[in-house]
Amino acid sequence: MFSIQFVSFKISKPSKSRLITKSMPESLISADGKWMWNGSEWLSVSKNVDSSPVTIQDSVHQGDINITQNNVEDMVSAIMIALEKIGISARTIPIDLTPVQETEVEELLKASEKLPRHGIEIDPWNEMTLGFAAKIAGRTHSAHRYFSQALESFRKKEDRGGEASSLHQIADISYIRGDHSEAERLIRESLTLNREIGDKKGEAISLNFLGLITQSQGDLTEAENLYLESWDIRIKIGDRRGEMSSIFNLGLNAKLRGDFVTAQRFYMESLAINREFSDNTLLANS
Repeated sequence: MFSIQFVSFKISKPSKSRLITKSMPESLISADGKWMWNGSEWLSVSKNVDSSPVTIQDSVHQGDINITQNNVEDMVSAIMIALEKIGISARTIPIDLTPVQETEVEELLKASEKLPRHGIEIDPWNEMTLGFAAKIAGRTHSAHRYFSQALESFRKKEDRGGEASSLHQIADISYIRGDHSEAERLIRESLTLNREIGDKKGEAISLNFLGLITQSQGDLTEAENLYLESWDIRIKIGDRRGEMSSIFNLGLNAKLRGDFVTAQRFYMESLAINREFSDNTLLANS
């Protein structure tokens, strides 16, 4: 068991969208263990995180995580540091959690739920981190709440990039719950924001997710158009990993149409890009 030294901590802004979808395998890990496929892009992962129990000294919680710190702002920082130690932040997510880490995440989420009563306003990027922690713990209701709180804060701050990112995550929660209509409404709003602020990468990710939603609704022609639009943007901005995702999804879409020749061609093209990054895991899953 280790203790965490409380230091000044500020989470840096992540890239605009963080999405878990169903188009490609959810737990697809690159051969080097540094990247995980989430359905729309490759995310940095934290595989070799410390699995020893986390001890946070704070004053509002007792149990496996002991709390002796009285300063509420330090409590927030401590929770963020502990989550990052486990491998969860607004920029990285773990491949999976050990049973000990699952317990730790639950305890940290319980501790975070006590913060609002102290009247402290949590930074929206920290809210996003808590949302990811809740999502990976399977607590979609809590994840939705954290992402929604982040959205409200981003709107107050007029942070349109953060707004687009949080909308994307709320859309993902809606998609996970099976509410595809709501997911589509939210992702279209996120897409509009990404276009307005000129975030081409965010636009491509939103289009890719919108294609997934449309595909799940049975409109394979429109899904193909959205994947193609996403692919075109990624070519222009030089996002090779993004290209790989759009191409793979085009292959899946072709397969669903029964066009196995085209599907194979897209899969092989996706694999060719995959090999550029030595992500040979795709070979077995395609």
